[in-house]
Amino acid sequence: MASRIRVRDRGYNRTKSRLAKLKAKPIKMTVGVHNDAGTYPNGTPVVEVATIQEFGIGVPAQPFILPVFDADRSQHKAMLRRVAEGAVRRGDNPVVALKKLGDSMVERMQRRAPVKTGKLRGSIKRKVER
Repeated sequence: MASRIRVRDRGYNRTKSRLAKLKAKPIKMTVGVHNDAGTYPNGTPVVEVATIQEFGIGVPAQPFILPVFDADRSQHKAMLRRVAEGAVRRGDNPVVALKKLGDSMVERMQRRAPVKTGKLRGSIKRKVER
């Protein structure tokens, strides 16, 4: 007498496949003033001015990047957890969610920037690469 075994896949294979896709193409997000931010009319790179302001090199420090990361660390971790869970469980596009998180961080950094107008403030960007 032959026996029959019935296997029910309750999403395991789909989840395993989504994890493999995410692992194969890691996502990198950076937020702040990047090297390609350009220069001021006098030739000074914007990223150099941002570094001077952030860390106080020769002037009093006026940090605007690190405080955003430090103050909202638990919020960022929770958001990243939701992004990962959505990508794995529902197949959400993690790039879209990370762009939203990055935009939120950019906005807070721009509010804290020591120069409220101009090139430095406008050079605070987020980049999401896959």
